[in-house]
Amino acid sequence: MGNSLNRGSEHILVLDEDEHFVSHCCACLNKYGYSTHALSDSNLLLETLAKQEFELVLLPVHFRGIKGIELLKKIKSTNEFKNIAVVMVAPDNMDNSIAELFECDAEDYIRKPINDTELCARVECSIDVFQNKRMQEKHSHANDQLNALTQVAPIGIYTTDTLGKCTYVNECWQNMAGMSLQQAQDDGWQEALHPDDKDEVFAAWDKMVESNGNWGKDYRFIDSAGKTRWVHGLVKKIMN
Repeated sequence: MGNSLNRGSEHILVLDEDEHFVSHCCACLNKYGYSTHALSDSNLLLETLAKQEFELVLLPVHFRGIKGIELLKKIKSTNEFKNIAVVMVAPDNMDNSIAELFECDAEDYIRKPINDTELCARVECSIDVFQNKRMQEKHSHANDQLNALTQVAPIGIYTTDTLGKCTYVNECWQNMAGMSLQQAQDDGWQEALHPDDKDEVFAAWDKMVESNGNWGKDYRFIDSAGKTRWVHGLVKKIMN
């Protein structure tokens, strides 16, 4: 594991009725740089999660007559705990309910008896995958907010790739250019340029891309009815 012995500040809650098992898991995870918290009372699970921030919970499938999957459902259905990954600990002979664990949004599972290397690998992978998933969700939410703002902005807004192929135009741009988003995509936006301005616009665009700079230029749109509109176009590079 690339991050072994140097994981940083991730906190893991280990729950099981077998205190020896809990102690062993905590010692193993501590060795790989994780901070751990041992718990043997399932009634304190949600209270403990509420008091301290955890990146992952190691949760048994069976716990003193309680189905671990019910605990899993409680964690996943509580908005306060939505940023916590869960790895289920299953008995060696469990087969039929494995699919149900994933249907209830468990990140992974591991079977007893625990192999230390496998435990740390599954914990590390689950935390990394879960955090990447949350980051993508945050980016998606941010993009939704940005799209909502650009749709009501009183200026034309557009995005392209480095080849000048259009990927997005807002409603104001569509009104100014006289074409829809579908019509503007890829090279379609070029049809909105006045024929006398095309060569100059393309040359300025190529120069901007080559120089890795920004761009600002006056040029004209012409719609299908022949109506001409002067605009001042600005381009700012966005790095991924």
